[in-house]
Amino acid sequence: MHTFEFGKSTVVVDPGARTITFNHSEFGPRKANSPWVVPTGAIESVEHKKKAFMSPAGVRLMLKDRSGYHPVWTDDMSAVVGKRHPDELAQLAELAEQMAAADQSAASPELRVPLNGQFMSVPGILDVFGDIVLDEHAIYFQGRACRLEGSHAELVDANAARSRVTATRVAAGAVIAGPVGALVGGMAKKKTGEVYVMVTASDGRVLSASGKGSDLAKAAEIVAKINARS
Repeated sequence: MHTFEFGKSTVVVDPGARTITFNHSEFGPRKANSPWVVPTGAIESVEHKKKAFMSPAGVRLMLKDRSGYHPVWTDDMSAVVGKRHPDELAQLAELAEQMAAADQSAASPELRVPLNGQFMSVPGILDVFGDIVLDEHAIYFQGRACRLEGSHAELVDANAARSRVTATRVAAGAVIAGPVGALVGGMAKKKTGEVYVMVTASDGRVLSASGKGSDLAKAAEIVAKINARS
């Protein structure tokens, strides 16, 4: 994993999860939308501009669907600029180009998946169930990447999901993410007939996605794929 600091922006390159994450701390839309997670398979090209008169050097990832794009680099979600770190910018550009090229050469047919609150076309995706997206290296949930190694998935009904989440919270204080959170403590009526995929991620988070009874086979398929690769 590689971390780069450029003023009020931090970029984390994670080759294992195949993601590049931007955290912008300056006031404005970029801060509100941070962290901004970019799967390397979503990258179309990498722009690396060198320092010029009155213009700092910078690196920008151009995404295939142009999500987060802005013509002004300092307003683009997938861009960083810096006056004092030309070597780090060059290294970031090189890493991004290498990872994007590797993903494109090994790409499977594209699926449109939910990332950063938008739908993006990303090659190399193995399966999708609700907000849970799986590729060979990571599990994505609502745009956040979790390492696949060390994660575990289960297929349960509403009653089992409620019991599972309650026990997890009591035992470990885990963060529960997804629709199953609404089942805890009588906050929602029983939803008979629904199926839930619950993933205990490698970082301790419990992720959930729900579907109709007719989605049982699809839910079972992604559970099997996660557990076979974790």
